Amino acid sequence: ITFIMMTITGALLYFTAYPVMKIFTPDERVVSMGGEVLKLIALSEPIFGLMIVYEGICYGLGDTRFPFWIETIGAWGIRILFTLIGLRYFSISLYGVWICMLLDNVFRALMLSIPMLFGRDVKLFKKRRDVVFENLNEYTQMVATGYSPALLITGQGGIGKSYNVNQVLAKYGTKGEDYVIMKGKC
Repeated sequence: ITFIMMTITGALLYFTAYPVMKIFTPDERVVSMGGEVLKLIALSEPIFGLMIVYEGICYGLGDTRFPFWIETIGAWGIRILFTLIGLRYFSISLYGVWICMLLDNVFRALMLSIPMLFGRDVKLFKKRRDVVFENLNEYTQMVATGYSPALLITGQGGIGKSYNVNQVLAKYGTKGEDYVIMKGKC
């Protein structure tokens, strides 16, 4: 969905680049240069959208190191370093500076997508889920044995939390009417 939305907004920006620039300045030279840059940015929007999604997946799975290193290499090794070299030794224009930004976005999107293509996200999700269930079973056991008076579990439905809680309660002979399991959205 993000890719489609970013493609649509990118297309809108591409075809309205010059009128958008005219909102900000009457200077035709600035409008011309800015319009060209906005067109380049518009072309990079879908790639930027993918990068944000893949980055969010990593963060959601609790993996912050991998995206940190990809972002650091992209920002300092591609965006800033290429811009510095381009300006100092090749006299690149404003357009060239934005191409360095586009290359950084492409690098980040590609590098962040590689683990997803090989199923790393699924493996990491299963690992995290197993840890959650291990803790869930331990906490439920504490309630069933009277060590703790209550347990509140929240989160995404359909992954087996209620089933696990019922299994642990049954194991300790706790009657179902002693505990209430509420399902649904709050």
